[in-house]
Amino acid sequence: AQVAGRKRGGVDLRHGRGGGAALGDVGLGHRHDFVFGVAERERIRRFLGHDTSHHAAGFQRHHYRVVAGRDLGVRLVSGVLLAAAAIGLTWASPWSFAALVIAVSLIVAWEWGRIVRGTESWALLAVSATSVVAAGALTIFEQVALGLVAVLVGSIVCLLLDFGRDGRMGAIGVLYSGLPTVSLIWLRTASPWGFEATLLVLLAVWATDTGAYASGRLIGGPRLAASISPNKTWSGLAGGVATSMLVAVIYASWVGI
Repeated sequence: AQVAGRKRGGVDLRHGRGGGAALGDVGLGHRHDFVFGVAERERIRRFLGHDTSHHAAGFQRHHYRVVAGRDLGVRLVSGVLLAAAAIGLTWASPWSFAALVIAVSLIVAWEWGRIVRGTESWALLAVSATSVVAAGALTIFEQVALGLVAVLVGSIVCLLLDFGRDGRMGAIGVLYSGLPTVSLIWLRTASPWGFEATLLVLLAVWATDTGAYASGRLIGGPRLAASISPNKTWSGLAGGVATSMLVAVIYASWVGI
């Protein structure tokens, strides 16, 4: 029997009639399948069959925070493993770091192309990839200015060939993937603090992302820009900035810069 369709104490749990709110409106409906499995939702409905939305909402929030905490642990473990690999390549040599940066930038260019042109993104990807590889190679040979020119040329080509929405989005994508490529490789090749400065940038980015995710999930609160990214919160912003500042101060004190 569908427990959600029963009436208990004058309350229709399926539609929320009789003065009570529907369980689907407090997080136990199909919109929250990523938190509750089908069987688990049915057990919760049986347990709260006579209750109102107050208890149901409280139970859902508690369960959501438990799941979010577990998800955070998985993200932290995977993040630590990936960070160790990135730090190892950064420390090994400027060449290994340049290879890492170019590989990541190519992934960024591929994703941007799919956003702008969907499945027909190969032409845009070809231009972006050529610009990124050329810019990275020129920068590792200490030709930073020529690397920037390569990025600019690729952006102009995308603009003229009208890739994507009126050409501008394709051109912006080349800049989005190419400029960080030149900047990071140039920073790593700088003396005498190339590795230390690059590691500071990486740690600051990782700390911001981790702090924002953890505080946003565990604290929650008002949305930062719901129309742009509905999952971002003000608490996440504050937690990310605070975590990044703390990590940067500790690292700078440890390294002596």
